[in-house]
Amino acid sequence: GQPALLLAVCGTVQGAGHPATGVNDFFVLRREGDALAAAASAHMLEFGSAGSPGEVDAERFGADLYGFVVESGFYNMGQSVQTQHVVLPKGDGFVDAGWFRESLGNEDWMEGCRERGDCGPVKAFDIDFELDIDDSDAAAAAYPLRVTESGTACGKPADAQYRLTLDPATMTYAVPAALQREGCTTDAG
Repeated sequence: GQPALLLAVCGTVQGAGHPATGVNDFFVLRREGDALAAAASAHMLEFGSAGSPGEVDAERFGADLYGFVVESGFYNMGQSVQTQHVVLPKGDGFVDAGWFRESLGNEDWMEGCRERGDCGPVKAFDIDFELDIDDSDAAAAAYPLRVTESGTACGKPADAQYRLTLDPATMTYAVPAALQREGCTTDAG
């Protein structure tokens, strides 16, 4: 309801190993007289991998609701996993409003196991999940998220759409298990 500045300060942890996250501080700053004051803040939230904080983008999530999409992921032994978190202000802080995959793939691992002849029951997957913030009702307090799944999942087309709505009481999205899976299906089959 009043002008504000959305700010993310991202920190890299030097010398961190692969599973270590980076850190992010998030702020909503409002003018108080001649200065800026934090109307909401969160410190040392952990995102990313290998000590990196991930990629942070400011986005509009409602008529007067702004927050961040934090993208992070890792590549290990021929498999890649990319994840997106939606971080929104709530009260005088921020909340991780929900996370879902951005992409999943094991093509490099499959290439290696084919060369060795030891793939066993594991099947290939290469799946993308595209996020779209549905602002078709520009006056809505919270815009729904649309996530479109495409690619290949264990020899079958990955072709699905999901609509996520925000619960204003908790400031979180109900994310289905299919968007948080590790492989072709929710049981990683």
